[in-house]
Amino acid sequence: NTIGGTMPGEGNVISANVGGLRLDGFNHQAQGNIIGLAADGVAPLGNTFKGILILNGSNHIIGGTQAEARNIISANGEQGIEISLSSSTGNVILGNYIGTDRTGTLDRGNALDGIGINNGAANNTIGGTTAGAGNVISGHDGYDGGGVRISGAATTGNVVQGNYIGTDVSGTVDLGNSVGVYISGSSGNIVGGTAAGAGNIISGNDTNGINVGAASNTLIQGNWIGLGATGAALPNSTYGGIFLGTGSNNTIGGPTAAARNVISGNIGNGLWLQNGTANLIQNNYIGTDVTGNVAVGNRGKGIQILDAPGNTFADNVISGNLQDGLAIGGAGN
Repeated sequence: NTIGGTMPGEGNVISANVGGLRLDGFNHQAQGNIIGLAADGVAPLGNTFKGILILNGSNHIIGGTQAEARNIISANGEQGIEISLSSSTGNVILGNYIGTDRTGTLDRGNALDGIGINNGAANNTIGGTTAGAGNVISGHDGYDGGGVRISGAATTGNVVQGNYIGTDVSGTVDLGNSVGVYISGSSGNIVGGTAAGAGNIISGNDTNGINVGAASNTLIQGNWIGLGATGAALPNSTYGGIFLGTGSNNTIGGPTAAARNVISGNIGNGLWLQNGTANLIQNNYIGTDVTGNVAVGNRGKGIQILDAPGNTFADNVISGNLQDGLAIGGAGN
């Protein structure tokens, strides 16, 4: 079934309900709708709970790569989009404005996360590598509001690629979430990638760009964390670029230039690793611009390691930071 469409007048206004749109079953498509705002696409008129709930639903498409396919999903009382339960697989969320007005420039954040993936939902894709596939996911700055939140032990195989998370549609203005991407208690999820267009811009967020807690086998590659779309500093605040805590076997970067994250310009540390083990941090630029030749320092340390034994750091450029490049403390390092 199709909800909305790409032709003039086909999009629905789905606002001021208890819940906005619920998709069960298989192969539904939602395009061109306004969900949580008034018909002008600017004034808040939120649904009480979620904008879109995918529950026991698979292979749905929310949005598209054409501007006409874009859904505006904002100002709702809980998540903009929630994908939940193990039977919710293979869904694709692309090209939407989640937490902004129809212009992509004004903060109209949903009260909780922009996108929540939880309770075993697996193999869903947020964004993509083709032109127009990335979502703008911003403005979720309430208590603990995340741009994208992935949680739960069986919540695996989800991919977040090509999005602006914490900025406006230009990628240069701060419309930060509380945290850009938060991954907790799950395994085998991917943020970014090595293909052209896979990297996210994760900048302007209020606490961390990325927070990985008690998660394993997470792959974080090809992202700009603390820089805007032009490469200028657009800081994540308070704690900095990436916080990696209690997890193991996560990879930040990789052996190739395409896998490199640029983690620079943040107010806190570039990377803070605490209580985790067997993680690999490789070939990233931490405190420089995207060329690795100009300082765009994090205002804290380049890398802070605390109570985190047995991790590997290889081939990173750690320069230009306003405090220590690398600080190691605590027991057992």
